[in-house]
This record gives sequence, structure tokens and C-alpha cells, in this order.
Amino acid sequence: MFHIFRKSFKILFYLICIIYSVSSVDGGIIPQQNKHIQKDFGSNGESRVGLFGSIDYIGRILGAILMSVLINKLDRRIFYSSSCLFKAINCLVQLFHTNYYLNISARLLTGIPQTLLTSYGTIWIDQFSKRKNRSMMLQILQFSAFMGIIIGYGMGIVSDFIMNHSSFKEFFGYRICFMTQGIL
Repeated sequence: MFHIFRKSFKILFYLICIIYSVSSVDGGIIPQQNKHIQKDFGSNGESRVGLFGSIDYIGRILGAILMSVLINKLDRRIFYSSSCLFKAINCLVQLFHTNYYLNISARLLTGIPQTLLTSYGTIWIDQFSKRKNRSMMLQILQFSAFMGIIIGYGMGIVSDFIMNHSSFKEFFGYRICFMTQGIL
């Protein structure tokens, strides 16, 4: 078994917690920015926002299938890093395009790496943590995902405030929130 030094282990654990939080931010952005997204998507905005928010879960199903096939065939560090990059790129699409179908496609694609990002932390804890610390670490990890949703909701509130006090009134804050999530 591979041994990770205590300090490195803590740093890696905190980084995984941060990635959990950041990858969950979109779960708070969409509910908070619902009205703005509806306006941006035009006619049938309400049903389009519903699909926009939920198509991510179809991507997660595809990601689970893909992950089960690839998890033991690829180097996990490369697989995890490329999943972060793939999610980031697809989060940035919302900033540059208002095309509904392009945004829906990008949202579907953000769900694919989400499965690995949210599953790998538990696998990592199981492999590398001491048995007596696992329960607490798993709780902290799950709490990190919950905090990401709250942070996303807060980002939506802050972006509304910024957009209402700027000259970019036609530019909706959810795009800024997705851009921030992609950069992080």
C-alpha cells in the first residue's frame, strides 16, 4: 500500500474538499438565478430553465457509465485533472453564448465529469485514510458539497447586486457565476 505523509495527506484532503465545493456551486446558481435564466432563454423560458437545471443529471448518468469503464484503465490523477478541466471548459460556455441549445449541451457535458469529481473523494479517503478518521472525513467531504451549493446561491446574490449597479444590465449574473466556477 502506498503511504502519504501526514502533511501531504491533509493538503490533498483539503484540496479535494475545495474541488467538491467548487464542482457543486452550479447547484446553487441555477435556483437563485432562475428568473434571469428564463429571460435569457426567451419564449418557454420556464420549461427551458427546468431542462437546463436537470439535464446535468443525465450527464451524470453518462459519466457514471464512463467512469465505471475508465476508472481502472487510466491514471487516476490524469483522469481527475482532466475531469476538472472538462467541467471548467463547459462552465465557461454560458459566458460566451446565449444560444439555448449550445447551453443545454454544455450543461449536459458538465454532468459527465461531476460523477468522477464527487465519487473519487470517497474512494481516495477509503484508500489512504486511517480507519478511525474515515467517518469524519466523509462527513466533511459531504459538507463541502453542501457548502458549494450555498456558495453558488451567494454568488448569484452578489452577481445580482453587481449587475444592478453597473452598466451591464442586459448581461445576467448567472453567466458571471458560471465563469467564476469554471475559473476556480
